[in-house]
Amino acid sequence: MHRCRAGPILTALGVSLLAACSGSEGPPPAAAVSSPTPAATATVIPRTTTASPSPLATPSPTQTATPTATLAPAAARAAVLQAAATVLNARLVSPLSRDACLAGNPAGQLCIELVPAAQDVTRGLARFVGGDPAGGAFRFVMGRTADGAWQFWFGTQQNYSVTTTLPGDALACGGSHGVAIRQQPAASAAVVVQVQELAPLRLEEFVLTRPGSFPGSGSRGEGWYRVSAPAAGWVEAGNETDAANRDCKLRDAMEGVRSVG
Repeated sequence: MHRCRAGPILTALGVSLLAACSGSEGPPPAAAVSSPTPAATATVIPRTTTASPSPLATPSPTQTATPTATLAPAAARAAVLQAAATVLNARLVSPLSRDACLAGNPAGQLCIELVPAAQDVTRGLARFVGGDPAGGAFRFVMGRTADGAWQFWFGTQQNYSVTTTLPGDALACGGSHGVAIRQQPAASAAVVVQVQELAPLRLEEFVLTRPGSFPGSGSRGEGWYRVSAPAAGWVEAGNETDAANRDCKLRDAMEGVRSVG
């Protein structure tokens, strides 16, 4: 992750906003872009056309690893705003524009704003936009850890495949291996059920298991979604894509056709 200091102006709702940064969801462009550009499509692994879950042996009762510190919506919103400002060493500016970011900002700090659209941040995810007076636009996502702390998950100037609105609908992406729904948010946890590629998933909550880095190497963190269908359990974030994408091509490009199910 690094701060990008070259690129054109992002125009949103008629207001020019300069911003900067990129994350491992995709490499930063040579110059900052005015709008997200689709990632190149990687070689797609063969897919089965059936999206129905394939149950294993009778699953044991599912346990969930929900955060220990669940805050009311207003308190959760305040907590993630403060955490994002601290992690990125940024100023909170709303509504965010180039002029608003420059005002009283001689050091040229990053300026950030929680995405104005209604978000239920109590479910463990929060989407932000950011700006740098000397760079290009970026987006980033904060995730909540199991102990209730908010940390940086990833940032990008490109499209991303993961689901960032909860609750939400997603598709399983695991190629011929399918995707495991597990009892806990860990690859070592027992499997509740194995579902096939493109099986529909209902995502309810997110837990960040390893924070990403900002700035530094810009590595994306790791996290898991709690799902309620087709079975109750947890799915690793790299093994799903937002249902609006319709297939796993973008996920395959982002993840390098990786499957950890």
